[in-house]
Amino acid sequence: MKPATEPSPSGPDRPADSSKTATPRLRARRKALQSGFSLLARGEPQIWFTGGMLAICLAMIAGLMLLILASGLPTFWPRSIDWLVLRDGTLEIGEPQLTATTNVAPAADDPLPARLSHYYRTENFDITNRHYRWLEPQELRPAGILRIPNAMLVERVEWGYLFGLPLRLQEQIALSDNDQQQLDELTAVSRVLEFIASALSQGSTPNRDATRSDTAAAFLTTAQEQLKQRLATWRNDGLRRSLATSVEPIKQVRLTDDGAWRSLDKVAAESSIEAARIVIVDSQQFLRRLTAVLPKVKSQRGQLERLKHELSRTDAKISKLRIAVRQAELDTQTVAPVQLDAAHYWLEQLTNLDLQVASVVHLKQALADLLDDNELIAQLCVICDQFQDAQLPAMRESISMQLSAWRRPLDEAPAAVRAAIERYTVGYGELYAEKEPLQRAIVALQAELALGQAVFAVPSNAQAIQGLSPADNADLSAGHVSKRAAEQIGTLATDINEGE
Repeated sequence: MKPATEPSPSGPDRPADSSKTATPRLRARRKALQSGFSLLARGEPQIWFTGGMLAICLAMIAGLMLLILASGLPTFWPRSIDWLVLRDGTLEIGEPQLTATTNVAPAADDPLPARLSHYYRTENFDITNRHYRWLEPQELRPAGILRIPNAMLVERVEWGYLFGLPLRLQEQIALSDNDQQQLDELTAVSRVLEFIASALSQGSTPNRDATRSDTAAAFLTTAQEQLKQRLATWRNDGLRRSLATSVEPIKQVRLTDDGAWRSLDKVAAESSIEAARIVIVDSQQFLRRLTAVLPKVKSQRGQLERLKHELSRTDAKISKLRIAVRQAELDTQTVAPVQLDAAHYWLEQLTNLDLQVASVVHLKQALADLLDDNELIAQLCVICDQFQDAQLPAMRESISMQLSAWRRPLDEAPAAVRAAIERYTVGYGELYAEKEPLQRAIVALQAELALGQAVFAVPSNAQAIQGLSPADNADLSAGHVSKRAAEQIGTLATDINEGE
């Protein structure tokens, strides 16, 4: 039996092989693509171009970062400061910035390289009226650039930077906290006694007894003299204790009856000291001490700025009250018949009287600790009682009468204007009570900031270097300025606060 015939692969049920049916041209093209013969078709140049551009961009970014670092990092390292001696005898001090070539040839005896000009940052704008200066070679003397290792660049609060030689650092010695507290107590009591004596001398109490008043004035004068002596003694003892704990070699004092500063070892032990200070002349100690006190000074300056800001806000509130009065005048189309500034004095006096009531009470409690004469203490207590019971009410009544006379023209003013002015007078008295402690704190901080003073020598006038001896010139190049050398080179002592 004959087997069945299998269907052919190329039959109708199965398509024919495409490789066998494709044309020779298609087969050649497919072979060329499979072998990678065309790089453009595969995108190879675009890939290399993109990678190259990316590498160039990264190199440019890295170069820019290096340029920024190279230009910016030297700012954090101080440069050398040069003392420049010009041919006309003038002096300059500054920081070299750059050196450039010039077509002007220097003098024959000038050892500097030919055709080099120097660009210096001179600052000291309050003296020189410039910040930078070009110096040509012919302007400088031979060896006219002195490198001074101890020169300093100081950033001041006003007038910008200062270049100079540190001559000395003067710092007044403060009392200890306990001594300062006791001194403040004595000062406050003395002020209250002065206020009482001034009030009695004005004779504000009606029908007062002249003999009793003279007796009270005599007791007050005696008490003030004793407090004055007690103040001087306490200040003298406190300053001597502070001087004993100071390790600085140069100590100077100012006596009560003499305003001149003199060395402590030349002052007698029984002399009364009004103020004391230490003086630092060594440049290294100068820098260390200045660095040590700067954080405290910055903190005090920040506190001072905050107090001034609070004071400005208080003044702004007073201005708003004044504007409200003007607005009431505009709304009613009238003009207030009184001047607001005329009431300020009486409002301030009335506020001060309220503050003095508490001070008199405190005075009676503190007299026993401050004075030694029991009879005098008893008499002062009687005077304080009489002053509190009779004088203070009479003074308040007198001030109230003055304010009433000032308000009298307001009876014919519109109600809106009267109400605005009444709010102004009440608000001004309250705000003045807020301003008083702020102003006292500002004055105390400013006095404390003025205790320290740094003195620098900077060039000031022409023909300053002539006549300088070789020894003084050598000291100058080493960064030291003696008193005689300072006089010869004509340096100007510029004082700045430690915080500047």
